Amino acid sequence: MADNTIEALRVLQVGIEAVKAVGTLTLAVQPTAADTFTIGETVYTWVASGANEEGEINVGADLAAAKVNIVAAINGTDGWNSINPYATAGAFVSNDLPITAKIPGTGGNLIVFTETFVSGSNIMNGSGVLGGTTPGSMARGTPVVATARLAVETLEWGDDDENQYKPRVANGVLVRNRGPSVAVQHGTRFTLPEQAAIWEQLPLWFSMLFGPPVLSGDAGGPYTFTWTADPDANPNPFAVTLQRRFSNGLGNNVDERASYAMLDDFGLSFAVNEHLRLNAAGFARRFNTSAITPALTLPDFEVLVSALSTIYIDDIWANVGDTLLASQVIGWNLNLLPGIFPRHTAEGRTDLDFTKHQLNGDNRGMDLELTCLLDPTTYAAEQAKANAGDFRAVRVRVTGADSRQLDIDMAMRHANTGLWAPGVDEGQDTVTMMLEDSTDFTNLIEITLTLPETYLVA
Repeated sequence: MADNTIEALRVLQVGIEAVKAVGTLTLAVQPTAADTFTIGETVYTWVASGANEEGEINVGADLAAAKVNIVAAINGTDGWNSINPYATAGAFVSNDLPITAKIPGTGGNLIVFTETFVSGSNIMNGSGVLGGTTPGSMARGTPVVATARLAVETLEWGDDDENQYKPRVANGVLVRNRGPSVAVQHGTRFTLPEQAAIWEQLPLWFSMLFGPPVLSGDAGGPYTFTWTADPDANPNPFAVTLQRRFSNGLGNNVDERASYAMLDDFGLSFAVNEHLRLNAAGFARRFNTSAITPALTLPDFEVLVSALSTIYIDDIWANVGDTLLASQVIGWNLNLLPGIFPRHTAEGRTDLDFTKHQLNGDNRGMDLELTCLLDPTTYAAEQAKANAGDFRAVRVRVTGADSRQLDIDMAMRHANTGLWAPGVDEGQDTVTMMLEDSTDFTNLIEITLTLPETYLVA
C-alpha cells in the first residue's frame, strides 16, 4: 500500500476569496542607467552592465532584453535579486507589464508603486500605490481555487446538527428536514480541534480574523506582518474557500468544498513541555462536492513551542511589553472572538445561502486565562488592579528560530475581582488570573508577526 500515507488519507487546502491589486508598468523604450522604480520597500536601479547586487537590473542590449531582465529581477530568477515579497511580475503585453500583489484584498492597494524614469514613455500607473489597473477588493462568497495546502490534523464540517438546510431532492421541493443528506448543504460550521500551532499558517488565521495585514521588510526578509483592530470600526476579515479530500489510500477519493468560510472563534493555548495548541471554528455558506485543486504540496513548517512564550502586563498601552511576568506563568489560554456571524435573510433566494456576514459587538473581544505560581508581590499588585478596574496592557510573545516572533498586544482588564482563591499544581500554590477585552478608546488589539518568508499569500 505505497499510497497509504497521511497525505493520501487527508488533504486540506485553502484559497482566499479576494481580488489582488494589479498595477501596470509600461516599458516603451530601453531604460537609462540610474533610472529607478519601487515596489513595496524594494528599490530597483537600472545599471549599464554588470548588475550583481540586490535591486540592480541590467538595461540590456535593447528594449527586448530589458523586458526580460525586469521580470527576472522582480520574480527573483536572475541570480542576485530576491523574490519581491510584495508583488509578482507577469508577462509583457506589448509594452505593458502587469504587477500583481501577493496579498489579496484591499491591503494590496497600500503597496508603494512608483518610478523615476528619465523617459516619459516608461511609467507606472496609479497614484504611487499598486492597484491602478485593478484595485484589490474582497470577494466573499465567490469560490476560488486553492493556492496553499494546510498542515492540520483534522477539519470537521457538515455534521447533521451543523447544517441548517438539507434540500430534499426526491420531489424537487426545498424544505427543512432531517432526512437523507445530499451533495449540496447550505449553512454549515467547521472546526479545527486542538492541534499544533504552525508559524507558516498564522498569516492566514490572523487575516481571517482581522483582514489583510500590513507587510513590511526588504527583499530577502525577514518580513513583518501587522494586524490592528480599531475599537470603533467594523473589521474587514478574509473569507476563504476550503477544499478537503478523504481517501482510503487506494485511490478512492471523496472531494468536498466549503465557500464563504470565516472564523468566529480562534484560540492559542500553552501545553506543558509541548508545542502551542491551536483551535478554531467558523461558518461557511455552502458545503458540496467539488474536485480539489491538483498539484499543491505541503510546505515545510515549524511549530510554535510553549516554553518559548512569555507574558507581559503593563499599566498603559505605550508601555506594553515592558514588564515581564518572569518565572511565574505555568499555563495560559488565549481566545480571540471577531464577533462576526452569517446573516440569513428572507429575499427569495432559492439556494438558501446567506448573503452577508455581520458584526455583533457584544461577541467581539479577547479572553486570556493565566495560571501563575503564587508570588505574593505580583498577586497583591494585580489583585489591587483588578478590584480597581484598572486598564491592563497585555502582551503575549512567542519566539522561534530564524527570526520568527509573534507579539499579540491587547487592551484588557481583569475579569475576576475580589479575593482570588489559590489553587494547587504539582504541590505548589497557584493563582488563576482571568483577563478580558477592554479599550482605552484608541487601542484594542495589535498583532505583529515576523517570519523569514511571506507564507500563504502567493
